[in-house]
Amino acid sequence: MIGWSFPSNNGGTIDGFNNGAIDTFAGKRLSSVVREIIQNSLDVQKDESEPVRLSFNLAEINKSDFKGFQEIEPHLKNSYEMAKSQSQSHITDYFKTALDAVQNNSKVQILCVHDYNTTGITGEIDQAYGPYAALIKGTGMSQKTSAGSLGSFGHGSKAPFSYSKIRSVFYYTKIINKNDKIEERFQGKSILQSHKCPYEKDVNTQGTGFYGFKDKLRPLIDADIPSWPKKLREDITHDTGTSIYIPFTQFSTDLYPETRITVIANFFFAIRTGALEVTINDKLINKENVEEWYYECKSLIATEQDEIDVTHIQNCFKSIETVIVPDFSGTLEIRGFGEIQWFLRIEDELEKKVGIARSSGMLITRKAPRLEVFRNVKSFDMFVCVTDEDGSKTLKRLENPTHDNFEFDRITSEIERSEIKSKYNRFQREIRDLINSHAAIETDTEENVSSLSGLFGDVSDEEKSSTEHFERGSKLLVLDGAFRKKIKQGSDNKNQGSEQFGSGFQGGNKIKRKRGGANPDIEGTKVITGSDAGNKIAMGAKFKARNLRVRHNSAQENNAILYFDSPVSGQCHISVSMVGENSSLPAKFIFENKTLSKMLVSLTKGQRSKLDVTFTEAVDYLAIEADITTVEAEE
Repeated sequence: MIGWSFPSNNGGTIDGFNNGAIDTFAGKRLSSVVREIIQNSLDVQKDESEPVRLSFNLAEINKSDFKGFQEIEPHLKNSYEMAKSQSQSHITDYFKTALDAVQNNSKVQILCVHDYNTTGITGEIDQAYGPYAALIKGTGMSQKTSAGSLGSFGHGSKAPFSYSKIRSVFYYTKIINKNDKIEERFQGKSILQSHKCPYEKDVNTQGTGFYGFKDKLRPLIDADIPSWPKKLREDITHDTGTSIYIPFTQFSTDLYPETRITVIANFFFAIRTGALEVTINDKLINKENVEEWYYECKSLIATEQDEIDVTHIQNCFKSIETVIVPDFSGTLEIRGFGEIQWFLRIEDELEKKVGIARSSGMLITRKAPRLEVFRNVKSFDMFVCVTDEDGSKTLKRLENPTHDNFEFDRITSEIERSEIKSKYNRFQREIRDLINSHAAIETDTEENVSSLSGLFGDVSDEEKSSTEHFERGSKLLVLDGAFRKKIKQGSDNKNQGSEQFGSGFQGGNKIKRKRGGANPDIEGTKVITGSDAGNKIAMGAKFKARNLRVRHNSAQENNAILYFDSPVSGQCHISVSMVGENSSLPAKFIFENKTLSKMLVSLTKGQRSKLDVTFTEAVDYLAIEADITTVEAEE
């Protein structure tokens, strides 16, 4: 028997309307749907010598042409009644709208997305594993095995449901089966909520139902498939692949510009390299015209912003500019990580950002861990595509469900997390080395900027001896970069020959330079220990740690010793920040296998203190600040 079937919950869990996987994509749903569908298609490329191809278009069919459109109505009605009994007014409103769409329209608008030069949805249809089970039947599961595949959490399959007024999607796929024959499959899926079964008394259903053979909820095969999904696909292609049909869609023709913008922003590099072609309402985007489409989309973004992630898209555009007009570019082999392609642009107004994509070419993030703060380099923008399988696999394990950042705490195994951190650290150090080799500021570069001298006092051209008081000269010396002082060989400092910050500027115009202020002696300090601050709230005053110096452990890059003068006495919380040119980020401690944002210390005002700490990541390439907050408020 063919039709909709929502299985009984057998007296078990009651599924509510709210669905975390769908809600993940609802905020900027067009961006989410486009990203998720295209990345899934890239994962199942059939012929690597040809691009993966997709088509987005709207179609309309008669509701009477397919009984599945009408037979969903009793399930919507009973879902409405269940929500009403639960006093969920916003949910009852949703089901009212859904029922109105089904009952009062003789035509059904469908958003159609077809992919080809893809394998289609393969795998056994009656097993709990494989691609078919993951996409159609799975919840929170993924069966993608390639390093470049973007779906690691199984949430992406839920994105299209956010565009259906009845939260239903139909899948039609053509595959080469295990007998080397063309096989067609068709199945519908609806994610509503638990409700009274329309056909069995006193039976509550699960929240998810399927259209197909009711026996074991199997898909329709070949001749049992209705004609409309076949015809809509054949209007585009006869190749293997998958068509996703979103009925009673909330997508409209005025969203075509935003669709193009989203495709260009997220998949420019994949299209430019010939890995992808996308047709939107009969307009083709391929490697020959992708730059032209980019400039068109860039001009439209100010006015075409409906249902897309504008901030992310604007960031993508910055990376695209770098790919189009780099000052430097190349490939690099990283040990244990594989090959990367990189593009670097240097301009005064840029924000010092690194955009990273995996082998699929889709930009993941411009806020990658340990690649956000850069000192003593010119303003730049960089795009990196990790093309090798090893590197893509490493980044894939770090990627969050929305595919827009990398997060180490997603890896629960301490052993695996340590291994991946080691590989990632090597990767980010190589990226930093590339940036430093092409964008480093020359610290001895000088400029005469007479127009700024008024900010620093009255102008005088007189030369006086170094012992006399004098006004500033008409020339202002501007050093482009932080002042560094070389530590002389043979000194008692343990970091001999290295460059240290904080020794004070030396200055004057045409005057013999005097030494800057000395740093406090780090010998004879009081050794203090930190502990877990727990839930204890610091209620007192907040200070900066005075004369802070950091000595890093070259053998263990996460370990450091903090030297500072205490501005206060008593029990205090100490926290540390990594400071960049325009912002700062908290540095977290590791203490007794816990990750802490602050530590509890006991201080004596005016005492030079020494605190040995371990951070969650290496901070030896960053400027550091420490904040001290007294636990008790002053009387």
